Amino acid sequence: MPVNPTFLMYLYMKPFTIPITLTNSQSSATPAPFQQLINIDPSTIGSSYFSSDLGNIRFYADSAFTQPLYAWVESGNSNTSTSTNIWVNLPNGVPANSSITIYIKLLSVGTEYDGVYMGEAPQLSPTYGQYDNGASVFNFYDNFAGTTLNTNKWTSGTNNGTIVVNNGIHLYTTTGGGSAGISFATAQTTNNLIREAALNLYGSSGSDIRDRVNPGLPGESISDFGYYTTSSYTNQAVYFVKSSSTGVTTPVFSSAMSPLILDSQAYTSTGNIYWNSYNYGNYGSAIYSTSGTFTAGSTYSSGYTATLDGGGCCESSIYIYFVRIRAYPPNGVMPTVELI
Repeated sequence: MPVNPTFLMYLYMKPFTIPITLTNSQSSATPAPFQQLINIDPSTIGSSYFSSDLGNIRFYADSAFTQPLYAWVESGNSNTSTSTNIWVNLPNGVPANSSITIYIKLLSVGTEYDGVYMGEAPQLSPTYGQYDNGASVFNFYDNFAGTTLNTNKWTSGTNNGTIVVNNGIHLYTTTGGGSAGISFATAQTTNNLIREAALNLYGSSGSDIRDRVNPGLPGESISDFGYYTTSSYTNQAVYFVKSSSTGVTTPVFSSAMSPLILDSQAYTSTGNIYWNSYNYGNYGSAIYSTSGTFTAGSTYSSGYTATLDGGGCCESSIYIYFVRIRAYPPNGVMPTVELI
């Protein structure tokens, strides 16, 4: 992002403090708590101010540094990065048509993440999940650390498929008609929330990897949203909607598979479900508008499933690093961020 010249002067005068103004332009306040995405450019600010992995950053709600905020680095954890995404938990959110100021305090260079107020995504640390504090930042969070599925968070099931938890979770099947899946152990609300997962996908021809919505939405025939591979889309990530009345719609090509996909679904108070899949890309409209049959605040328990529908070869595979649920911004518009 462009850096305000006033900010550069401020940094020169007081190099360990960075004020950030967050402006909510919407007529509705954000939820509270609210997870705010902040993107910074450490290389422009000055790489010498940061630890090599940005572990010396801390966020505060006040300039006296008495009110620490929980924050979590999603990507770009390097002092030479030109784009670092950080999620900050704002316990009181941002009021409607208003601005608030929060502060970055830079501790001495060489300071590491404390894993309490400041952390990072599990796959970014030298040891998986070493500094991961996502559970303090997001409404729901699991990084599947260790070798055992957390049964307080998930239920699981297989049919000629396999589930392996080993610092991340791998769901796969190599047999036609096979499946492996996990679902939320406690039904999750669909009221103004975004459900996301960081994952890798692989699908041979005839397989599909599903990010399931139903069962759980009352009165609807749509059964899942997900990634589907056909002979025309082998090893490509696409999304589809499956309906009991219309079958699978023509897959919509999104992009070649990347090493890590951030996969999102947003549920709004007006009863719309938005598919914001593929690393914050937004397809621009609700792919499903409920017309009164889906009530905001209802719940679902579905999760993630790898299925090999046809043939007896190859593989349908999904590898998940973390799953999180965060607040949906007013009208889908995140408050703007300005370093001042």
